[in-house]
Amino acid sequence: MEPETARRNESAYAIPFLLIATATYFGVSGLSFPVLPRLVDQKLNGGNTEIGLSFAAFGFGLMALRPFVGYLTDRFGRRNAVVGGALLTVISQFLYVPAADIGLWTLLGARFLAGMGGSVMYVGLATIATELPTPERRAAVFGIFASMTFVGFAIGPLVGDIVFESAGFTAAYSTAGAFGLVVLALAWFLPDTTPPDASPNLGKFRELLHPVGARLGIANMTGLLAFIAFNAFVTPWSDELGSGQARWVLFTFGMCALLLRLGSTKILEHPNRTGVLVFTYIAISLSALALATAQGAVLLFAGAVLLALGLAFLTPVLILAAADSSPEAARARVVSTITFFNDFGSSAGVPILGLVADAAGFRGMYLVLIVLAGLTVVYIRSSVLQNLGGFSGEPVTAPS
Repeated sequence: MEPETARRNESAYAIPFLLIATATYFGVSGLSFPVLPRLVDQKLNGGNTEIGLSFAAFGFGLMALRPFVGYLTDRFGRRNAVVGGALLTVISQFLYVPAADIGLWTLLGARFLAGMGGSVMYVGLATIATELPTPERRAAVFGIFASMTFVGFAIGPLVGDIVFESAGFTAAYSTAGAFGLVVLALAWFLPDTTPPDASPNLGKFRELLHPVGARLGIANMTGLLAFIAFNAFVTPWSDELGSGQARWVLFTFGMCALLLRLGSTKILEHPNRTGVLVFTYIAISLSALALATAQGAVLLFAGAVLLALGLAFLTPVLILAAADSSPEAARARVVSTITFFNDFGSSAGVPILGLVADAAGFRGMYLVLIVLAGLTVVYIRSSVLQNLGGFSGEPVTAPS
């Protein structure tokens, strides 16, 4: 048995800790979906533009560290990346309410700090998830890992809304901080899967962004933008329609996405990754259409289900394509680059969507997302992606 394979097999006990830590972290993020728009509204008297900025600040925090996360994860190890990210996450959650009491810019600063923590933590967790199992089990383990995202996104909003309505903002974000402490504790049980040939190197800024990750990240941006727009604006949109069902719409999205991902092993192993990605963007565009034409709760729930159908497979397929399109020593940098482009899209896009919502309403905002989804389908079918080993099945020729 190869030494590296033996090391991974010996570390298999850690997979449950990895999965629980991932679900708990995304529970922290999910808690803000129904609570943060109300914090902006009630503490700052802000509108959709300010709500968009508060969600974008998190994305800017993610983006600020993304080009360096591959280096940091190689230099200090995967587990230490998770520990450091968890610490920043805990601190930021306890800062939200006092920051909002001061003003918008201080709240944006706390959100930026949370994004920095999430940037380091996710790349550490996702890279461990690709390196911990043997190559034969990678798709199955990563599929379950990716499912944990939606466990957090299902439970977090429900917990956040219930705690907020019963005890207020401070209790809600104290609960989020407690979730972060759980992640911090679980991180100590994770092995460091950093390969011996990892070569941390800062070099020039442009060298920090892996070309394979950039091409795949562009394919993922529209989907993540639709996801952030849904989570940022479904609560005020639901309130505007008078449905009062935002927490259950968010819960429905999370649970549907979870169930789909848990049953997605065959889809993740499907050789026609182009077809899978086109399907996901058709589902995303139909979701935006349902949300744009909603008159009440029914189409809000339909939009949540359709969005789950698209997003359940999007990022896992692209991450696995990245693993098949790049050398192992470059994998952390590829993952970090994919997420950097996602963050760039959501950071720049969500405030713009907030402005569109203020100018043309939520219906106009969701129509913009339909157009973006169509353009992304054209990009997915182009040679930019089709020449990568993760789509063509050819041996890896990507730069390391």
